[in-house]
Amino acid sequence: EQLKGTLLGDVPPSVVVADEALGHGPDAVNLWMGDGNAVTTLHKDHYENLYGVVRGAKHFTLYPPSSAPFLYPTQLEARRYAKSDDGAWSMQPLPELEVAWEGVTRPWIAVDPARPDLDRFPLFEKAVPTRVTVRPGELLYLPAMWFHQVAQDADTVAVNYWYDMHFGASFALNSFVQKLALQLVRPSGVAAEREPGDESGAGVSLK
Repeated sequence: EQLKGTLLGDVPPSVVVADEALGHGPDAVNLWMGDGNAVTTLHKDHYENLYGVVRGAKHFTLYPPSSAPFLYPTQLEARRYAKSDDGAWSMQPLPELEVAWEGVTRPWIAVDPARPDLDRFPLFEKAVPTRVTVRPGELLYLPAMWFHQVAQDADTVAVNYWYDMHFGASFALNSFVQKLALQLVRPSGVAAEREPGDESGAGVSLK
């Protein structure tokens, strides 16, 4: 009730221009709060994203879907933090119900755009980023399937609107472009090999 009388009254339930362009309202409206220590990993979402800042600033590092072969996407076993009886926190397997619903692994990109390890990820230097800072009163449209890392200033408050993407021709085109980009980077007859001792598949070299 406290939020309803203050913050919720200042946040519209949707973005009208997005409603009209996409033909439907948002699936979710999210509130984000944090300080300068909060930084996401590089990832992508299956949502059209409208991102507005209320206080502070958000710093986006963006890569189009065609950058996929330079970002070393992989699948890793998902874990979660859990607190034991003695108060210690540790990484634990996911509950059986969550595994049954979403599977054991999750997509993951280990490259940090701010501090890339080019010895481990040499192709990353071919990825060209777009960097955007969103300040109070500004709204960023982040297309679905674009890779992004998000950092922020101290005491930042933001709101974003997730609109479900259309899994039609644009999704098929996105998949085609990513597969085509992979072929251009790794042409027929050129083998992609793991570095010695690398069992993750993340450190790939082209011979």
